[in-house]
Amino acid sequence: MTKRTISLKHPDRLFIGGQWVVPATSETFDVLDCSTEEVVATVAKASSEDMQRAINAAREAFDEGPWPRLSPQERAVYLEKIAERLEALNDEFARIWSIETGIVYKVAQPRIGLFISGAFRQYAAMASSFAFSEAHQSVTGNPAYRVYEPVGVVGQIIPWNGPAGLMAYKTAPALLAGCTMVIKSPPEAPCSAYLLAQICEEIGLPPGVINVVTADRDVSEELVRHPGVDKITFTGSTGAGRR
Repeated sequence: MTKRTISLKHPDRLFIGGQWVVPATSETFDVLDCSTEEVVATVAKASSEDMQRAINAAREAFDEGPWPRLSPQERAVYLEKIAERLEALNDEFARIWSIETGIVYKVAQPRIGLFISGAFRQYAAMASSFAFSEAHQSVTGNPAYRVYEPVGVVGQIIPWNGPAGLMAYKTAPALLAGCTMVIKSPPEAPCSAYLLAQICEEIGLPPGVINVVTADRDVSEELVRHPGVDKITFTGSTGAGRR
């Protein structure tokens, strides 16, 4: 049987502040083919220093950058561009999902389009259908408005078993809302997050809006505890969730 591999542009780097940066240490994670346990890729392992850099980049992009100040319709343009690139790479995402987690390719291939590019198109459409600002009548009779604003920096913790789809449904609504984020990909299945980072670079997403790091639990917990992170979206074990 031919050995399977996963080709990434910058597996030895982390995507922080819109750039592929050299990690603080030389430690790495081996990504295994779940059917043979052969190494199919080796990616950078984020340290505490790297996580801090990623959070700082997301914080700066939110506090000082253009992203939260764009209109939802302007942000939706980027979501559409991401969806287009996801569709172009549909087969590669499906192949990665199959290699890393064991899902049958013929099952993964149609689901990638449904769950991943579909999520970005779904939320891009909401830019014109969701009432981000609603007129209301105050108790005094004066005009008032209910305005929805982005919460801030979002930390995403992605599980190993369905990384691409869950990442899409965490990322797309946060992007439309105007949030910036740090995506913490799982060591067992980080390659879909790397592909998304490559797409963000290709379409010219403003620096720091999406940052991608792969880390063990100790460094991942720093993302959860950090005061510069405003919201966490987490999918994982009950034990880790309670902690």
